[in-house]
Amino acid sequence: PYYIPVIMYLILFAPFGVTFWNFAFIFTPLMGALAVLVMYFIGTELFNDKKAGLFSAFFLSTIAGFMSRTAAGFYDKEGIGAPFMLLGVYFFIKAYKTNSWKHGILGGISMGVLAVTWGGSDYMRLFFALTVFIFILLNKYSDGLLKGYAPIAVLSVLFPLVTERSIDIAQTSVIVPLGVLGLVLLRFFAVKYKIIKKDQEPYLILGILVLSVVGLLI
Repeated sequence: PYYIPVIMYLILFAPFGVTFWNFAFIFTPLMGALAVLVMYFIGTELFNDKKAGLFSAFFLSTIAGFMSRTAAGFYDKEGIGAPFMLLGVYFFIKAYKTNSWKHGILGGISMGVLAVTWGGSDYMRLFFALTVFIFILLNKYSDGLLKGYAPIAVLSVLFPLVTERSIDIAQTSVIVPLGVLGLVLLRFFAVKYKIIKKDQEPYLILGILVLSVVGLLI
C-alpha cells in the first residue's frame, strides 16, 4: 500500500508537475477504473462475448461497496487490492483455458501483490481453493488447472512471508489452499505416471477423501 502509489506517482505524474497531494486524491478512482477494465476482460473471457464483458464491468462499477472504496479522496489499500484481485481471477481463467504457465505465474504474482496489500486476500485464496476442489470432484481436471492454480496457491503465501506483512501459516486460509494444491499434484502425477487406470481417474480424489474421513473417525 505504500510503495505502489509512490512508484506510480514518480513515473507517471511527477514529471508533469502534479503534486503528490493531488495524485493521492485521484489515485483510488484510477485503480477502480483499472479494476472495472479487468472485469470487462473477465466477463468477455468467461462467455466469449463482449456484451457479457460490458455487463460485468457495469455491475462491478455500480456496486455500492466498490464505489465507496474507489471514490476520490479515499486513499487506502482497497484501491490497490481491487485490480490485482481481479487480475488473479482473469489470469487463472486464461491459464486454465490455454494450458499456460505464463498466465498462471502472472495470476500468482497478482495474488501475491494482493496478499501483501489487503487482508481480503484470505477470502480469495479460499475462493480459488474451493473452485479448484469442485473442478476436481466434477472430473474437470486438466493440466491447465494445475498451471493456473499452483502459482496462486504458492505465491499468495510466499509474498507475505518474504515481506514485512506477517502471515500465520497455520490459519485455514493457508492450509486449505495448499492442501487442495496437494490434491491437484496428486491427480497430476497419478495421471502422468499412470499409477491408476484411465477409468479410475475420476474416483481418485473422491476415494482419498472418503478414506481420510474414515481414518479420521477411526
